[in-house]
Amino acid sequence: MKNKTRLYDYYLTRNPLAYDKYAVLDFGKIYPQFDSYFRRFLPNDAQVKILDLGCGSGAFVSWLHAKGYENAEGIDVSREQIHTGTKRGVKSLECADVFEYLKDREGEYALISAHDLIEHFEKEEILCLLNLIFKALQRGGGSAHLNRKCRILVQHPS
Repeated sequence: MKNKTRLYDYYLTRNPLAYDKYAVLDFGKIYPQFDSYFRRFLPNDAQVKILDLGCGSGAFVSWLHAKGYENAEGIDVSREQIHTGTKRGVKSLECADVFEYLKDREGEYALISAHDLIEHFEKEEILCLLNLIFKALQRGGGSAHLNRKCRILVQHPS
């Protein structure tokens, strides 16, 4: 884990493509993409709590806030990305480990998203993460885990 922490602490600095996309790009330019992919998954009640795991600089959280979901928050293990997002005006971002953060959040969220996150973990870690996500969801809540190769949707039974 120590090597991962070192990598993610300077994720933007060491990854020029990520820097251009998340530190410089106007987030508003990617809102239409978020609209087409994710709008249908949003809860009707804009007052619910939503969590974006591995939020990076907060582009998705920024989109959620723009859609009226003011209780949306994001966490990422990269201090650099959280600092970048906060500096850009994205609210409710926190530097945290997903496993530690979710441990005591049972039934707290109506929706949990994780974009390009699961591929950063080993199989055993993924199973543990999915279990923590399931526990953190409210009854009837859902989660979306997306990357370039797969899309996993989890619905907590009502």
